[in-house]
Amino acid sequence: IALFDSASGRRIDDAVVRAQLSESGITDEAPKYLTPMKVNEKASYGQIFGVAGDGPYRFKVWVRLPQRQDDIEFAFSAWSPYRTER
Repeated sequence: IALFDSASGRRIDDAVVRAQLSESGITDEAPKYLTPMKVNEKASYGQIFGVAGDGPYRFKVWVRLPQRQDDIEFAFSAWSPYRTER
């Protein structure tokens, strides 16, 4: 995940980020912390999640910024690029 400041457009490299994967028919695991990392020398956050099916996968993400007391929460869905046709 790459995070950006909406006012300046700069990448955010000092957040604490957690994410939780939800998959249909699978019990949700506890949220995982996303490790700060560089992708193409740019600040990002990542983690490995094991999946059982082709998706859809639903991710809930919490972002804690140093200057805020509350987490920023958002969700998104994704599918495997290798999913099998049914």
